[in-house]
Amino acid sequence: MCLEACEDPTSPGVWWRDDAEWKQYDASKAAAIEKGIADGASRVDLGSVSSLKYTGGARYVVDLCTMKQINLGTNYTRDVKIIKVPDTSVTAPAADNKSVQEELRACGESIRSLKDIVLKLGSELLAVKLQVAENEAKRVTADAATANQVAVLKSGCAPAISRGYVREESYTGPNWTDESEDDY
Repeated sequence: MCLEACEDPTSPGVWWRDDAEWKQYDASKAAAIEKGIADGASRVDLGSVSSLKYTGGARYVVDLCTMKQINLGTNYTRDVKIIKVPDTSVTAPAADNKSVQEELRACGESIRSLKDIVLKLGSELLAVKLQVAENEAKRVTADAATANQVAVLKSGCAPAISRGYVREESYTGPNWTDESEDDY
């Protein structure tokens, strides 16, 4: 690997780590590496590269998964680093002021429509709740009346009334009296 410590590059570009410093790839090799990354390739073949040590050239590939440059003759690896240009651009508004105002007006109308729908649903829900409460009150009243009638009938305290005849059960036996005078 690299023999001497050196600082990482800070300038934009595609760099490889030499023994003592970071060196920038030439434009064609940097473009090939960046295209390989964009295409989802795992390796980029840099071809034969001449250097002071390999004047006849040595063949290199860059492993894009490990970001290592590999000398195919010796399997010696070196680090590779890509420094991107920081994005300092400011995105201009997509629409002019008039279309933004139209969109805001449309949003306001949509909000008003939604508010009307919510109010209507709220009113309908309230009406349903009132109807349910009314029905429940009627049911409770009917249940109470029925329970009262059953209790009276079970107690035997209710007078038996039928066609003008009153049955009085205070004596030892039934005693029927006629209350209507036109039967005589």
